[in-house]
Amino acid sequence: MKLKFIPTSNYIKLLSAIEALEALPHGAPKMGLGYGFYGLGKSMSLEKIAFQKNAILMRAGIVKSATTVLEYLCEECRVETGGGAARMYKRLIPALIKDPRIILLDEVDKFLGEPGIAHNFRLLDLFRDIHDESGCIVYFVGMEQALAKFRKYPHFYSRVVEITNFLPNSAADINALCDLCEVRVEEDLREYFLREYANLREIFVLLDVAERRAEINGIESLSLESFKKIGIEVKKDGRKKNS
Repeated sequence: MKLKFIPTSNYIKLLSAIEALEALPHGAPKMGLGYGFYGLGKSMSLEKIAFQKNAILMRAGIVKSATTVLEYLCEECRVETGGGAARMYKRLIPALIKDPRIILLDEVDKFLGEPGIAHNFRLLDLFRDIHDESGCIVYFVGMEQALAKFRKYPHFYSRVVEITNFLPNSAADINALCDLCEVRVEEDLREYFLREYANLREIFVLLDVAERRAEINGIESLSLESFKKIGIEVKKDGRKKNS
């Protein structure tokens, strides 16, 4: 498989949402939320946009405290760290006002609470305060329940003005992925992926293995029949495209 970023329909929607926030006037709420099942390219899209927009990308899963958040943001903004959370916050806000940066937070579910994990509103409040005082864009991304969880808390949700629903693969997404394969992928196999798989990551893994086995066995193209004969298909997660 060729290694190349695919501008999927989900990536395009996320980029459009962030650019819509950039276009808002000074003083307007500039928070956004993306949500959807795993494997739909959320994290990869964030990484690409962070590079394009010189944005600050954080993952909630590695955040332990307000001090951790502020140290990371200060380092990204080239602001002096140390002296405690309160002092770092006072140095960070003017820096973000002078040189605005987009803040992208992946895995926001870690703050919203999961089975066996308590809510961490203190850290969400910190991001809200940074947004309110600096005017910078803050965009959260989480799993499929993130939107429903945000709606329970109006003091957060009222600031969310752009929402991206990450959806299963489109035909264009699957065609772009199949075109990266060194072995030709026939139309019936492309249609099968579109019909049966919601997760682009799963398709990539299957194609990568199928391509290598096809080359070993002298198979010049992958049809649905030859793909099934190779026998690499794994049990899917039950989220079919047509479900």
